Amino acid sequence: MALNINKTAIQINEFANEFQKNYSEHFNRVRRAQKACEEVLVKRKNTDQADDFGYKIDYIGINDTNEYTVPLRKPLNEYRVISTDGSHIGIDRDLPTKCFLINIGIADFLYGDEANAELINIPRLYAKEEDLIIREKDGMGFHPIEDSLLNAKRSVEEILALAKVLGETDFKVPTLGLVDGPLAVYGLPGVSNKQYVIDHLVRDGFESALASIKSKVNNDLLGVIGFTSLPGNRDVSKMLSANICENRSDKSGFYCHYRGSNIMSICSNCIGGVLDREIFAGILKKGERSPIFLPKKNDNQINEIAFFYLNVGSEIARIEIPMWNIKEAESIDLIQSVLMEQTERGHGYPVVLMEAHEQAVINSADRRAFADTIVEYLSGDGSRPYESAKALSKKIRGI
Repeated sequence: MALNINKTAIQINEFANEFQKNYSEHFNRVRRAQKACEEVLVKRKNTDQADDFGYKIDYIGINDTNEYTVPLRKPLNEYRVISTDGSHIGIDRDLPTKCFLINIGIADFLYGDEANAELINIPRLYAKEEDLIIREKDGMGFHPIEDSLLNAKRSVEEILALAKVLGETDFKVPTLGLVDGPLAVYGLPGVSNKQYVIDHLVRDGFESALASIKSKVNNDLLGVIGFTSLPGNRDVSKMLSANICENRSDKSGFYCHYRGSNIMSICSNCIGGVLDREIFAGILKKGERSPIFLPKKNDNQINEIAFFYLNVGSEIARIEIPMWNIKEAESIDLIQSVLMEQTERGHGYPVVLMEAHEQAVINSADRRAFADTIVEYLSGDGSRPYESAKALSKKIRGI
């Protein structure tokens, strides 16, 4: 039976009423967080201390005119952007065999006198036994690639594809590689006790791709960044809470608005629930970026990621960048300019990411065609291959 939207609407209305009641207090918390952020950034510029913060702050590119924001400085007419994105069809237990497919979309745009655009997609089927698992190299252990681990596998394939394209590129103009979302591998908590799985995806996949890109970085290759639209991060918010919360407890490590805290009261400085993007929405003007937030512990590892926030006009975006990619102010200015130019073309979102996504996306018709093709090709001698009763029931209505 279809969704009963009338019953659902009643619940949505109840939630909306509760949301409106809480909005006023949330707005006050946002204002407090913005004020605290401005005060901390000004103080940090003068003291450059990081005692109680989860991040250090790099003020590269900031001058006396702008105390803690960086305006757009370098409009670009000639540059290149390359992006990869991915989509997948997971294992369907109703099909006659186990398999999954990863489709990588690539967009490569050159702007200027020799403007050019290349759009391609690369589908890869994983069906052999060794394709479907990650095997321990020096032991008998193995782990199936499915569910959240398949998401991690896809994200690794995306960055590997980007590294391959950049490795084959002749850099004649400022060039930037972009990925959609964070520069990280997600989907690994379920295998935290299996180091060989983490090594396969992170060390041999993600980190090797970053190392390949790093080896190519020069005056024209600006490196690689992760662009997150409508970010839900609270890194800066938590950093601020560590300084302004009146109920701060050094022993517990919790503040009054954290879940799991034994402190029940809410202090007058509480900024619980405030997102980083809400803070910078009141600080950054269009085209401006924040200072760069660096990991407090810097071991000079290939996968150490910093971030900053950028007002692209329609929203506050989060930009993640490897530590080794932060060179001089000019290169960061160029990255900022490329991103603003791309978001202008894409009505608030980088057009190169949009096109890479269009190459990667697998729609419902594609998924049905994939499943039907698997069934057809596995029929062999022309007899009907095995297909679960559940799968057949979706094609034939009983009533």
